Amino acid sequence: MELLDKTIKIKLEAFMDDINKILSDTIIQGFDAIEALINIDSFLEAEQGMKNLSRVQRELAAYCTSTALIEKSKELRERLDGIVNEILQRDFEDINTYSMNSPKDLITKLRIIALRGNARFNQVYNIMLGKIRQNFSTAIEQVRAAALEERVNKEIDSKLKDILPFKVDIDKLEEELKKKIQKLGAQLLAIASKGELSSRDSDQFRMFYNHLASLDKYTARIGFDARQFLDASEEKIFDQVMSLSKEIRSSSSDVPKVAKLLTKMKFFAENLSMFDNKINEEIDEILKIYKQQEGPAVLMQLTMILEKTDIGARLISEHSSLSGEDWRRRREKMQNQDNLEYVLKELAGDDITTDVLATCYQTFRATYDDLISRILGVFDQKKDNEPDLEVLINQTKALVATVTKKPNTIIWDHSFKDKIPELLAHIFAVWTLKNTQHYNALRGIESARAYLLMPHVAQVLAIFRILGIGYNKYTKIKGSNKSLAEKISDDLINNLVEIGTGEGKSVVMAVTACVFALLGVDVNCSCYSEVLSARDKKDFASVFRALGVEERIEYGTFNKLITLLTRTFGRGTDFICRNQQLLLNGGMHVLQTFFSEELSEEYQIIGRGARQGDYGSYRMILLDKDLEWVLGPNWKTELPKILGTTLYAALNKARNAIYESKCAAKELGIEQCKHEHNASKEFMTALSE
Repeated sequence: MELLDKTIKIKLEAFMDDINKILSDTIIQGFDAIEALINIDSFLEAEQGMKNLSRVQRELAAYCTSTALIEKSKELRERLDGIVNEILQRDFEDINTYSMNSPKDLITKLRIIALRGNARFNQVYNIMLGKIRQNFSTAIEQVRAAALEERVNKEIDSKLKDILPFKVDIDKLEEELKKKIQKLGAQLLAIASKGELSSRDSDQFRMFYNHLASLDKYTARIGFDARQFLDASEEKIFDQVMSLSKEIRSSSSDVPKVAKLLTKMKFFAENLSMFDNKINEEIDEILKIYKQQEGPAVLMQLTMILEKTDIGARLISEHSSLSGEDWRRRREKMQNQDNLEYVLKELAGDDITTDVLATCYQTFRATYDDLISRILGVFDQKKDNEPDLEVLINQTKALVATVTKKPNTIIWDHSFKDKIPELLAHIFAVWTLKNTQHYNALRGIESARAYLLMPHVAQVLAIFRILGIGYNKYTKIKGSNKSLAEKISDDLINNLVEIGTGEGKSVVMAVTACVFALLGVDVNCSCYSEVLSARDKKDFASVFRALGVEERIEYGTFNKLITLLTRTFGRGTDFICRNQQLLLNGGMHVLQTFFSEELSEEYQIIGRGARQGDYGSYRMILLDKDLEWVLGPNWKTELPKILGTTLYAALNKARNAIYESKCAAKELGIEQCKHEHNASKEFMTALSE
């Protein structure tokens, strides 16, 4: 170097410094990478990297003289030498921190190094694993020893910690929640303590009660009992209900006052739904006592007062002590249905023989009245709850015992057909005598029989028609070119009977089912509504059971019993108007806001407004889409041509055309099904040959 030119010497020294800096920086970057591996617990990779870089550093010692490099190398070597102590000093005692600082990865990496035969890390692995197990055991013991609310607090803390940007003060939240629950409870009790509740009060009571009920199962976790408010409010409400009940007992002679008190009790039942069953039970109990104390005549006065209001009308229909009067009044309104001449005059249909129907009905009525009079005449109400029907039921079964039966066949001839009026009289007598509860309560008064459930003329004639009674049959005289001769039919005709709204379809169906079931036939009774079907089955279950045919009669919906040619629209829910002012104003007004696809559905809807002799009215309002469906895409141009009195007729004609088209398509589908069915039968027959 001494022989070199000064300029060259300076350049060489600068070059050596550059080499030193470049090599040192490169090796230091390697050390930084090794440090990063240590920080992420990749100890095996860190040791291997340190070993490689140390060899490089030794080889380049003459060229790498950087103080920073030497210090970094020394620092990193010391850290690796003391890595065992560094690991053992880590704090994994609090398992609540494991969600953010889990020892799982560390343990896994230590285990891998230990399995490779590194004795130093094998020792660390065993020590760390023992510590973590001990920490978990300690934590479990602490949880077992902690109160329930402390566990919940920790759970809430851990859940909210990762969600909320601030620390949650659980104690403060608990106190605020307790104050709010206390306020809700105070408001609830304040309403329950009122002498008389308004509709607004009852709405608020339900809201506060339901809020507290929803919180009840959670408030125990924070050491607070919300149930106390629920129980206290219920007690206060029932104190008022029982007070009204006691007042009825002490004011039994004042019928208007009793009606007012009953209305108040019913208001509680209808507006506080959480207590409705218990309150209705109390109403039933007090009515039962009232009827025993005051007798049937006073009960009639009570129902006359109650029926003037909507809530009073609901009392009559929903409580058995009053519903007998409801039956009587409904029967009174339907007197024309008990007029044989009127019903025969209004009867419409094919091939009707009215004189045969009249004769059969007279036979039925004489037999029925005789059965009812004889059985009720010997009925001792003091000994029995209902008449003894054993003899009547045996007589009923004897009437069908002579019917000729073959496998899958019943001989339906003239001899059995002549017995049908008498058989129906016996079945209807069982039905009437199974529903004598209101008659029993009113025995001894002149109008007691009006409280019996008795069949109407229209119902009996409908069953006659279903069973093939009252039909003309036309046959061609052999060897003659004359027209068909007329005679009375003995056949069981496949018949469709239309029964008006409120005329007792359920009764007709049930009694007809009894006739076939007594003959040993399994009967399916179908209805569009599952709810109404279940109701009908329940209403007549006692009759089916008494006759021993319960297993043969099945109630269901059309959707369950058949799969073709159905249009699902339900029987309307029974609505009986008892508000006298509403009846004076013209009764119920039904508004239909669509155009029915079938006329039968429209009849059902019309019938909702005027049931069982009540007044009523009906109107239909149609939208553009309804008119388009019926009249087609050119409805706007067609409509002006048919406005006025011919509008409905035109719409009905168009609807019938659409319906007939659908029916034709369904018939085609049925024919296709028949072909497929026959093909399947032929295939199965061929297999068996």
